[in-house]
Amino acid sequence: MKKWIMTLSALFLVFLAACSNSAETKNDKTESKQTVKSGSESNNSDLNKAIVVNGLELTVKQNKSSEMKKGEQTKKLYSFTVKGRNVGNTKSGLGSIDFVLKTKDDKEIQIDDSLENFGNEISKGKAISGPVYFSVAEKLNVQKIEYKPEDKVLASWEVK
Repeated sequence: MKKWIMTLSALFLVFLAACSNSAETKNDKTESKQTVKSGSESNNSDLNKAIVVNGLELTVKQNKSSEMKKGEQTKKLYSFTVKGRNVGNTKSGLGSIDFVLKTKDDKEIQIDDSLENFGNEISKGKAISGPVYFSVAEKLNVQKIEYKPEDKVLASWEVK
């Protein structure tokens, strides 16, 4: 009976040791922190210039803005084309919802979801691109577009 318990204990310990991946997890966390830091340093970048944030190489191109009528209101429609290429080691997501427009008085404007949007998961080495639209009241002065995938701004570009 004693040999049976010792054998089961040894097998259990070997199984637990084989399933452990704590070293890999620690490296992933360190890598994420470093990429977030580099993303924060790339604030206020030029439009049309690629920057790397969280394993994504992002390029934001501002298209010509136009006027749009929504009901009785006339709004200014800001249009951007975003291209994202995954330069990291894991799949990553990117979409229109990850971007906000910031006014000079620090007001955040969300995307206009009544117009075309994009979003998808990007495999390693692959790229996606798509439009991002914002409808803004004419009286507001737009300052920048921000890449804000969660609650933290990782990059921003000055709007002209």
